[in-house]
Amino acid sequence: RFVNEKGQVAGTVLTMDPATGEPSTNPFLWERGVRIDMAPIPGWGTDSRVIDLNDKGVVLGTGLGPESFEMGFVWSGGAVTPIETPTPFGGNGVVDINNRDQVLGADFVTGAFVWESGVTTYLGSVPGHLPPEPAAINEAGWVVGTTRTETGDEMAFLWRDGVYTFVGPEGTSSRGVDINDRGQVIGTYWRAVGEELEAGAFLW
Repeated sequence: RFVNEKGQVAGTVLTMDPATGEPSTNPFLWERGVRIDMAPIPGWGTDSRVIDLNDKGVVLGTGLGPESFEMGFVWSGGAVTPIETPTPFGGNGVVDINNRDQVLGADFVTGAFVWESGVTTYLGSVPGHLPPEPAAINEAGWVVGTTRTETGDEMAFLWRDGVYTFVGPEGTSSRGVDINDRGQVIGTYWRAVGEELEAGAFLW
């Protein structure tokens, strides 16, 4: 499902527990003909899946945590580290990892965050808007995603060093999709033009 610049491949594989015969679905990492399967995380549900893979071979995944909520984790060098947030009730959803091992996600209480080495930084929200929906993070730690007003209008954003900038075409609804290391953002937009709907992609 994912391949990085080193040619490593990450995906999800179904395996059988040799002791119990029970199946489980968890990530694997393949490199130069050798596949390493991640075992179920102790205390978690038996199934997990891959979300992303960075160029260092660190796998970002998600699974059913010990409180029966979805939680993210990183798997590196055989060790699994849960993405724990200050408000773990309700779990979290992770979406991206960069080569600095910064993880982008959102918990279901406080909202979007960047997690790095056990430290969680929340993105906060734009005044008058609901908590943002994160999409991607670049190597500088800049985040792109979508924020929504209380009336339901969607707007693509760039979050950089705690500051939000709207990046969608003016006068449209938009969603932020991805960002590269030059700070270029891509997304989609739409707006009503008379009785027609105009929609497309943008580069900011």
